Amino acid sequence: DNGVPVCGVILQAPLMSAYRVAFNFRFSLPGDCFCNVDLVPHIKSPVFIIHGTKDEVVPVWHGHELYLAVQKRYRFSPFWVENAGHNDIEVRDTKLFFKRIGHFLNVVA
Repeated sequence: DNGVPVCGVILQAPLMSAYRVAFNFRFSLPGDCFCNVDLVPHIKSPVFIIHGTKDEVVPVWHGHELYLAVQKRYRFSPFWVENAGHNDIEVRDTKLFFKRIGHFLNVVA
């Protein structure tokens, strides 16, 4: 925290933590990298989660769990991109993708 407020956070195909990509742990373990699930509850600005429903790298349930971990008042309506994988979210429906991001940016600006 450097004291500079953040208007909003966009998480695209986010993972709960590195270990949770390989294993379905319900808790954090020592040495686990990128424990986003432990960090997102502390975000004090709107959080917009975008995740493909057919993601085979980081399963979509990571996005669902992270959404639930965000404080309710900062939850922005998530964008679950139907039939998108991990690396094709923005090309699955480009117009809708940028429309949803644009809407988020308009709200937080």
